[in-house]
Amino acid sequence: MQTQSNLEVYLDMDPGVDDAVALAVAAVRFHLRGVTTVAGNVTLDRTTANAGRLLRRMGLYDAVPLRAGSAAPLFHPLITAPSVHGESGLDGFPEGFDPPDPPPSETAWRFWEGRWRQASSPLRVVATGPLTNLARAGMGGLLPAEAVAQLVWMGGSLSGGNITPYAEFNAYVDPVAADWVVTASGWPMRIVGLDVTRKARFGAAAISRLKRLGPVGEALAQVLQAYCRRLGRPWAVLHDVVAVAALDAPWLFRWQRRAVTVVHDGRERGAVLAVPGVVGRPVWWAVDLDLPNFYTWFWAGMEQWRGSGDARA
Repeated sequence: MQTQSNLEVYLDMDPGVDDAVALAVAAVRFHLRGVTTVAGNVTLDRTTANAGRLLRRMGLYDAVPLRAGSAAPLFHPLITAPSVHGESGLDGFPEGFDPPDPPPSETAWRFWEGRWRQASSPLRVVATGPLTNLARAGMGGLLPAEAVAQLVWMGGSLSGGNITPYAEFNAYVDPVAADWVVTASGWPMRIVGLDVTRKARFGAAAISRLKRLGPVGEALAQVLQAYCRRLGRPWAVLHDVVAVAALDAPWLFRWQRRAVTVVHDGRERGAVLAVPGVVGRPVWWAVDLDLPNFYTWFWAGMEQWRGSGDARA
């Protein structure tokens, strides 16, 4: 298996069904320099264990550093989504793949700081969960504006939410972190929210195709089948894969330059609001997705897993 670009990328995740598929795509599209975990879809111990299981299934556990991050949002109680992702976050994952040993105690934000100070260039990060880890890194002065070359976040929505009528899940879980990152971090940022990610549906035919892609594809197919049964529908939406595409193939999207803010509390907690005029720090917001070419991009990456990965149980 060979990566398809020269980009060195860090993933910040809360696996989670769609995070799992995003990790598989990112592992063939980029040079993965690290995976960090955050509480979100499930608790931190489970997101970290799931990331370890996935890396081991992919044969990457010894090659890609894994670090745990925040166990709770900055100022709100943690809210998880077991009804969507299952109690483990990866229900349906093949039996026998117990969690590897816990990762080193170094936190996600200290790991990034060390990598940035050692690197000859700033970091590229794809974040597919709440932005708690990144907010801690930025607020603590560990990653100043010049330390990040590009941040892509799957989060937010300008067209209605999926946990409340106003809010997308990642923004809702830690709205203070999201607001700080989009308004104050100074990091170059692209955001793919529900406005485009809802389009990335994968049905029974796609899941069957995954099954034929070796141990990695088979494991992901089992997780997606369990997800579909849990939600009572024959298709899955792979929101987080769209964030990987936004870094690797931004031409698949139509972007608008927007200044936004995130509501911290109240009925509209987690809502992303466009700031009128030129007030605020603009980010690139995805407003449309070339869906046929997105699927072509996805399968071109996933086909590299055919016959690859660790099948041992």
